[in-house]
Amino acid sequence: MFNDGNWLHIFHCRDKETGRILHEDLCIFTVEPPVWQKLSQKENEGILEVLGKWLYFLTHAKGAQSEMLLNQLNEPMFQEALDMITGFTKEQKLRHAYDMRENHERIVQSYIHTGFLEGTQTAYRDIARKLKAAGMPMEQIFQLTGLGADEIEKL
Repeated sequence: MFNDGNWLHIFHCRDKETGRILHEDLCIFTVEPPVWQKLSQKENEGILEVLGKWLYFLTHAKGAQSEMLLNQLNEPMFQEALDMITGFTKEQKLRHAYDMRENHERIVQSYIHTGFLEGTQTAYRDIARKLKAAGMPMEQIFQLTGLGADEIEKL
């Protein structure tokens, strides 16, 4: 990206005229993995400073490699990070299972509600049909069933 041989660049937000930094913690980090990879292969231990170790950890913390990675980095913070990643993955799976169960419950309740409404309407139509056949006036059938006059006439 910058073609200067550096794998890490840190940019601070400064005022253009005064050079005053907006905030010490407000900055942009750019990492160039290909440059970092070349430099890390040249180093004796294969890992650069703390940020480099974190980059190395994040790019290699997968499955069966994790134990070897922890031995290679040999710092407790990476074990803690791996534990957090593992815990987060388990929490994601549990959350997904919970969401699926909740979704299932909502779908079942929706079907029950829809079925209830359809069943109620069917029952009102059946009652209206019987009342109409018995000769009850349309106005009374409308009041008892709540069905519209057009719907009652079609029965």
